[in-house]
Amino acid sequence: PVTRAQGDERLTVYVATEGEPYPVRITADGPDEKGTVDFSGFDRPVPDATPSADETVDVTALLGRSVKPV
Repeated sequence: PVTRAQGDERLTVYVATEGEPYPVRITADGPDEKGTVDFSGFDRPVPDATPSADETVDVTALLGRSVKPV
């Protein structure tokens, strides 16, 4: 893992140790918020069609605030 800490907040990126060094997980940990994002499907084609509204999420609405860097 590669970690960056600023104040009480910590951002950690986990990188694959075999094959290509892709980021496979990012975790954020702070006094008020915690979160994890997992990544997969590397080297697979990206769908060329726009997903329907019921298959999408407004990330800023999900977080309930503007995204700020850690």
